[in-house]
Amino acid sequence: MPIVHAEAEPVGGFVGTSISEPILQAGVLAVVGSYMIYLQPFLALAVAARILQPVKSLT
Repeated sequence: MPIVHAEAEPVGGFVGTSISEPILQAGVLAVVGSYMIYLQPFLALAVAARILQPVKSLT
């Protein structure tokens, strides 16, 4: 039984982190984006346009 517990704990930590980290990062992105829209709406629009612009391939 200790072997099962020793292997289940890291897997559980990995699964928990794989769920919580994207949620945390999306929250940070939303807060920073909304703060940027509040301070400088035109600059935020320019940044959003640049980020959403399709990337041209180098070939």
